[in-house]
Amino acid sequence: MDGQAARDTQLAERANTLYWESDASVNDIADNLDLSKGALYGIIQPLDAGVRCPECGAGMEFPNRTAHEKGLVTCPKCELEEEHELVQAAA
Repeated sequence: MDGQAARDTQLAERANTLYWESDASVNDIADNLDLSKGALYGIIQPLDAGVRCPECGAGMEFPNRTAHEKGLVTCPKCELEEEHELVQAAA
């Protein structure tokens, strides 16, 4: 991995940590990392929800903070969207 790729990986890891593990606003995170909001959203990865999709068996995820706060999980494979608690109970 070259130097730029390593820096990009570190930036993405830092952005995801701040996004998912802090209460900082998206604007504050973007400013802190010297990114536009669009660039920040481009490197944010969904958060693993720890449950399997009842339709196709793929791992479900929280695509963003709003979904996480509302308890809505999405399957990246079949696009099922469901309440996290219902998927957990079905498992």
